[in-house]
Amino acid sequence: LSRFYETLNLGNGFVALLSTEGNILARGPLVPGLIGSTTANTARFGAKLRQPSGAISFRAPLTGVEYIASFRRLQDYPLIVEVGLDSDTAFRQYWSLRNRTMLTGVAVTLAIGLIGTLWLHQKQRSVASRRALTITLETISQGILMVDARGRVPVANRRALDLLELSDETSAVAGKRAASRATDLARRDAANSTHMLPMTGSEATVEPSLSSRFETIRGDGSIVEVRSHTLADGGFVHTYTDVTEQRTADAQVRYLAHHDVLTGLANRVKLQEYIEEFLDCSTTAQSLTAFLMIDLDGFKGINDTLGHAVGDDLLVVVARRLQALVREGDFVARLGGDEFVIVQSALDQPEDAARLAQRVLQQLADPVQLGRHRVRIGASIGIAFHPKDGQDGEALLKNADIALYCAKANGRGTFRTFDVEMTRAVNERRLLESGLRQALDNRELEVHFQPIFDCKSLQITGFEALARWRHPTRGYIPPDAFIGIAEDCGLINRLGRWVMEAACTVAASWQPPCRIAVNVSPLQLRDGGLQDDIAAILMRTGLPAELLEIEVTERVMADDNKLVMDTLDTLKTMGVHIVLDDFGTGYSSLSYLQRFSFDKIKIDKAFVQGQANDRGVRVILQSILGMCRKLDLPVVGEGVETQQQLMMLRSCHCNEVQGYLLGQPMPAESVETLLRRDVRERCQDGASPAAPIKFELAS
Repeated sequence: LSRFYETLNLGNGFVALLSTEGNILARGPLVPGLIGSTTANTARFGAKLRQPSGAISFRAPLTGVEYIASFRRLQDYPLIVEVGLDSDTAFRQYWSLRNRTMLTGVAVTLAIGLIGTLWLHQKQRSVASRRALTITLETISQGILMVDARGRVPVANRRALDLLELSDETSAVAGKRAASRATDLARRDAANSTHMLPMTGSEATVEPSLSSRFETIRGDGSIVEVRSHTLADGGFVHTYTDVTEQRTADAQVRYLAHHDVLTGLANRVKLQEYIEEFLDCSTTAQSLTAFLMIDLDGFKGINDTLGHAVGDDLLVVVARRLQALVREGDFVARLGGDEFVIVQSALDQPEDAARLAQRVLQQLADPVQLGRHRVRIGASIGIAFHPKDGQDGEALLKNADIALYCAKANGRGTFRTFDVEMTRAVNERRLLESGLRQALDNRELEVHFQPIFDCKSLQITGFEALARWRHPTRGYIPPDAFIGIAEDCGLINRLGRWVMEAACTVAASWQPPCRIAVNVSPLQLRDGGLQDDIAAILMRTGLPAELLEIEVTERVMADDNKLVMDTLDTLKTMGVHIVLDDFGTGYSSLSYLQRFSFDKIKIDKAFVQGQANDRGVRVILQSILGMCRKLDLPVVGEGVETQQQLMMLRSCHCNEVQGYLLGQPMPAESVETLLRRDVRERCQDGASPAAPIKFELAS
């Protein structure tokens, strides 16, 4: 039986036949030492074998191999059949399946863990992204609102509710009302699509039918820009931006680009645009349009002496006065500095512009109180007419400027209307300006001296220094022709210093010593440095201060300029004599005598020469002389050209005289001859008063 069992292919297993008592009767593969042995002596085996069937595991004592065996007790025979396999063979498929299962489980676990990790990471990112999106939506300055096709609002930040004026509503109500208002805006956007604002930049890449941009005005007046984008499902997304400040800033930029910041008037750019529009829709040939170019007289002196702040305040006052004088349809602009333009359209006749110019001159001549300063200025005006004087803005402004130039050349404080002859005069004046600069550079100017005489004895008491310009081609040019040019082009300080230096240098050498009078421009006094210049000149030349007389006109006193008054006080403290020239030609001459202690006054030649034929002028002259005599104020009569004029001044006890009857302006070398002659005549015993002395200008 054992040999039969060996024919079975049991691998590493075995088949055994046991008796019910546990004795091994047969076994395959055959192990002779086991036949007849018993297993009953093992308590675990004995207990098992008494059962009808079962399984048992054991380790072979000889080989040490672990076996798993199944046994069954036969029903009809006292035998037990046992079949066993070593555990490796029995569990080979199990171990293989287990390993595969474990590997699969590990792989699945790793995969699940990886997927879980990725999902968790994605979930965290999603939460963080949603949180960041929520924070972004709640902190950005724009409002964002999404409305789906069914009218629901999946996205709406607080800013959107604020801009839609729904911030006080509860979230549920606010969402519904926000959807309603956004839908209304979308409908209005579609209805007003012809007025939508153009999309720019990257916005233009979006399909125009899906995107739009428009603005709406809230109840409080603020401006909200709405950008709308239609979604594929029928909903839309709105972004809301409060652009009130931006639109205000844009409007301010546009305003500043076309208006003067200081005065609020239109500027040069706006004027050019206005002229272009005016010419495009020009009026009929019978209608005139006047271009009034206005320039302030004396503004530079105020700006230089009182400061730019006072000058700016003065410009604001001038702008208000001009606006108050024009009609509703007229145009007022500031070109810059102290230049203004008035465009007066639809005139019936040129006299209408002349009347406006006269009103402007009167208004601007009124004094202005600026803080503690009371200033007085004037203006000069040039007028050009369209279409008579030009067909384009450049020609009209140029011709108005030429007329203004001529108004200033004719004494300022007046207006002139353009004519073609003015162009020649302006060119002539510009040539003189260029020639004056060259004359100063090349020292081509001269100083002549006109004697001043004692009215009774006709003895020389001093000289007045007068600038003379000997032009290489035009000969002598009178001071009236170039002093105004020097003031206009900024040369007056340089010219004044040169005349002062030359006059003091010559006067310092006179024997016997004699007073020298030098005219000073109002612009020199307003400069603030005149006293320093004179002090330096007196030191260099050695002329005593008491021999220098500074002649100022009433125009200096009219502005009530503190800097001017301080300058005069300083000069007087230095010992320099201050003389009020051209007395009687101003508006308030008597008040000037009260405001400043002049050392002498000069009566304008218009009174001296006019008294012979005008009784009223003679009465005024006599009154002035009588008043000054009572004030113990010396008087000089200017412009004496006849014996009658001299006798009249003598009869009224005038102190000093000067004029062509007694002595004409002369070069420095002639002054020395005159002084020597005067000394000789005074030294002769019994000599009569000196006869009138005349010196012709050297040719």
